[in-house]
Parts: sequence; C-alpha cells; structure tokens
Amino acid sequence: MYTAETNEMHESIEDNANNNEKIKKVKKERKKKENRGIDEDHLEVERLDLSPHFSNKPIKILLPECPVSAEILSLANDWMVNVSIECPRNSIFDLMQVAYNFYMPRLRIDLLSCLDDRSAFSTEDIVHLYFRAQKTRVADVSILMLHAVGQHFLLIVHTDEFRDLEWHALRDLLHSSLLYVHSEIEVLYSVFIWLYTAYDDRINDLAGVLEGVRFQQMPPVFLVTLGTLLTELDVELADKLCPNMQMGMLIQQECYQCDIEVGNGVELERVWIEDPECPYLNDVKKGKYIDHEVFLKYVERLTNLDAFTSRIYVKSNKNVLQLTEISQSE
Repeated sequence: MYTAETNEMHESIEDNANNNEKIKKVKKERKKKENRGIDEDHLEVERLDLSPHFSNKPIKILLPECPVSAEILSLANDWMVNVSIECPRNSIFDLMQVAYNFYMPRLRIDLLSCLDDRSAFSTEDIVHLYFRAQKTRVADVSILMLHAVGQHFLLIVHTDEFRDLEWHALRDLLHSSLLYVHSEIEVLYSVFIWLYTAYDDRINDLAGVLEGVRFQQMPPVFLVTLGTLLTELDVELADKLCPNMQMGMLIQQECYQCDIEVGNGVELERVWIEDPECPYLNDVKKGKYIDHEVFLKYVERLTNLDAFTSRIYVKSNKNVLQLTEISQSE
C-alpha cells in the first residue's frame, strides 16, 4: 500500500541520491583542480584580491594551465595598488601569466614597458623569457612578447631554441609585423634553417609555416631567380614554395598595374632596418638576390644582442608606433 510515509521515504531516498550525485560532482571537480595544482581557497583568494583590478569589460576569467603561487598573486595585487614596488626578476614570467589570465591590461602594459627598460632587463633576458613561454607551452604569454622579441629576430634564428620551435609557434612569430629585418628574404631563409634541422619531420608542416612569409614583399628579381632553382630542390619543398611565389608575383603585378606600392598597408610591412655591418645591405637597397650562405654567415656572427640593437638604423617604425597606440588605448 502506498502511504504518506512511503512517499516521504521515497522523497528522502531521491534527495539523498541527488545529494550524493552533487557530492560526486564536487569531488570530481575538486580532483581536477588538485591535479592542476589549484586549491579552492586559493581560487577564492584570487577572486577577492584581484577582482578590483579587472577590466570593466564583460570577460571570462581563464585559469592558468600552470599553477600560480599565492606569492605571485600577492605581488600582482601589490603592483596594481602601489606607486612603486620591488619585483624579483624571476617573477616577471609568472606575473605575465596573471596579467593575461585575469585580463589585467594595465599590468600587462606595465610589464611590457618594464621589459623595455635596459637598466633592468637585457635583450638576453627578453629572448630567454620568450623561449621559456614556448617551451612551457604558455602560448598566450609568448604572443604578448612578440613585439619585444621581434627586435632581435635576426639574432635568434641561428639558436637551438629557434630550431626547436613547434611549427605553429614559428608561424605565429613570422606573422608578426614587428620583426626587425632588412628584407623579407631573411624571413624565408629563417624558415629554411628551421626546416632543415629536421627535414623529414617538418616538411609536412611547412605549408602552415609559410603562411607567415610575405612573398609579395620580396624583390621580383629574387622570386624569379628562386623560381629557376626550384628544379634543384626536393619535390615536396618545391611544391610548397611554388604557389606562394606565384601568389606573391601576382600581387606585385596587380600593384604595379594599379600604381599601388606593395606593402603600403600596415598588415604587410615589417620593421625595416639597416645594419652597417650587414654584408648584403647594398644588395637589399638595390633589390638584388641575396645568397643564403651569406645570410647564414651573417646571422652566425650576431652574438652580441645589445651591440646589434645599438648600431641598427630603423627605417620604418610605423608598426611600433601603432602597437604603442593600441596598448595605450586599452
């Protein structure tokens, strides 16, 4: 017989089952966070301490894949509320994770400005931080640092860290308009350095990497000369280069017919430089072909980052100025 007591008992059993299910879900979520090194109380401290510094925009807070210590969170909070603060040099990387994951534009801009202070950070420090972000797969931090590491592009292409980059990380680097180079040819030759480090393993990813190379910015003489050399290259390599070269030539031809300067848009430009010690500088000015062996010997000699930075002349800084304006607007 179905009685009120029976109904109450069934409801009690159902409530217990629901509670047990909720407890299981909570434990499961807690276990996930523990596996990632995240503590519930720690998260509450993060929300309470850093919430006053969030942007007013509707955002979704991202929890870092790598655990962030309470000391770093406290340091981030102190940075935002104090006029001046002493920050350990080895904490900059972790602070950048906090700045990105909690969407704190002011902290991010302050940190990037800090990296530009040569009295506190050398160019070696900046390059080290960039490759650390790549090695630990903190892609968002490395993307934030592209503007800083781009100044030293020619000095890192012969390093082991550059050769060990994942193809998508290299693609992101080459997509940057803030690479300091003499010519787009140097960007293509840097891809060859990366490719021939492990040719068989990387040839299939080359098409994705070449998306970051701006063939339309290369001298027509170089593209024509390279076209005549395609038959001497491996078939797979030639097949991936050919369509990119053809597209570059078509864009150049269209711009010529319409009397438009190639690269007139910011999205096509790099930061063009002149290094008085560059052996092919005159060839760059005349739009001639650059031999890859001469390029290799040149970048191998670039071991002093600060000396290189101090002697180069920046011909175009439009992209640098644009980045500054964007950062300030945030």
